[in-house]
Amino acid sequence: SNDSCDPIDNIKNSLLLSLGNDSVTVSTPGSSSPGASSPESRRWASLSFARKLAKEGRQYAAAVGSANDPESMLGMIRERDRRINSLEATIEANTLMIEKLKKDVERMDTEHEEAQVQSTQKIEQLEEENAVYLLQVEGFEKAFMTLNESQQTIILPSLDETSEEINA
Repeated sequence: SNDSCDPIDNIKNSLLLSLGNDSVTVSTPGSSSPGASSPESRRWASLSFARKLAKEGRQYAAAVGSANDPESMLGMIRERDRRINSLEATIEANTLMIEKLKKDVERMDTEHEEAQVQSTQKIEQLEEENAVYLLQVEGFEKAFMTLNESQQTIILPSLDETSEEINA
């Protein structure tokens, strides 16, 4: 009764049952009934099933072939547990990395929005300064034109006087 609670025996028995269900009925030498459940018939069924699995993948066939050995099963369970622990650690590391990347994206979005607001404000400031400078330039141009016109009116009569003196 203690054997029925042992996880190794439960796995072993389930594997042996699946071997009996999945294998072809085999008459073992020295046995009168086909597919008898003696240890020897199980071995023959196990060999037949192992050949069948070898076609699908040698690694799995080797694992099933050693299922009758409790130490091998413990080793497989330990290896499975190590693999599960490794995958859980990978999941946790990836989860932490995802959280960090999400925070980085949020921070970069915020910084980008702030930079955009600052750029917009700077552009508006420069456009206002540009409008002021444009008005100043227009004022200077008008002043220059006015000054230039007044100098031309002063210079032109004196040129006329000089040309009359030369001609005379």
